[in-house]
Amino acid sequence: MPKRVLNIGDKYERLTIIEDLGSRPFGKNKIRYKVYLCRCDCGRTKEVIGTEIGRHVKSCGCLQKENQVKRRKPISPGSVFGRWTVLEQRGIRIAKGVDRGHLYLCRCECGTIKEVLGRNLLEGNTKSCGCTRKGHMRASLGPGDVVGRLTILEPPKTVYVKGRAKLEHLCKCECGNIVVVPRRCLIRGESRSCGCLMIENSRNAVKNAYEESIRKNVFDGTNITSISTLALYKNNTSGVRGVSWEKGEKKWKAYITMKKKRYSLGRYTDIDKAAKVRKEAESVLFGEFLDWYHSRMNDEMQ
Repeated sequence: MPKRVLNIGDKYERLTIIEDLGSRPFGKNKIRYKVYLCRCDCGRTKEVIGTEIGRHVKSCGCLQKENQVKRRKPISPGSVFGRWTVLEQRGIRIAKGVDRGHLYLCRCECGTIKEVLGRNLLEGNTKSCGCTRKGHMRASLGPGDVVGRLTILEPPKTVYVKGRAKLEHLCKCECGNIVVVPRRCLIRGESRSCGCLMIENSRNAVKNAYEESIRKNVFDGTNITSISTLALYKNNTSGVRGVSWEKGEKKWKAYITMKKKRYSLGRYTDIDKAAKVRKEAESVLFGEFLDWYHSRMNDEMQ
């Protein structure tokens, strides 16, 4: 992309270039950028880095303020923001001596009544009491209610963790385990068992992955990936595939496996001889089988 040339008098969005201020260092690395003095349509002037004019910076800041005003909706009793309906204004929230904004008493569509900051309503940071979250359940959970595999046995008990109060339920899982589960995890649907469901899902995922691997790589009782690679298995100590040391015979044993059957290729005092015999067997058995397999796959694809 050709480099953009900026000239005095050029206009980009609301900014008009009126003066070249030269280059200045910016950031920790002190990279130098050209800076221009620009006049906004509203009459104000602003110094802007040349690469940002008309791209990241389109005005002196007035455009952003205008867009915020357009998006802003007056807050009054009866106003609706998401699932919230404003009931009344409740004054100003003060936290650590700082004005955090106006509070409004709101009712969610599910019936929950809660105080909400006005700016959160205007900016869309809150749209409900949480009832629209995935897996959300009714807040009136009690003994006898079932969440996934968990059956609640007792009303919630309050416990204090690092000075904060939390509610917990004693629950019984379908597998028979008795566990204590935070109430919020039950309401959100985050806890649905004592952990047995996660273990079953993990086992099923491993099983499905293994079956998929077998379906793709094993043909006629032979693992195509295994006979195609030259990599050694982790338990190999000889450094040669299909060759192992026999302590009783004190010789190197050569062997090859094909279609779930192992064939002995003899015993040798020299490992190089055993490796050579194994290599010849590979070229005969594996080579012919792979040629036939790839030919078959190509025919099926065509």
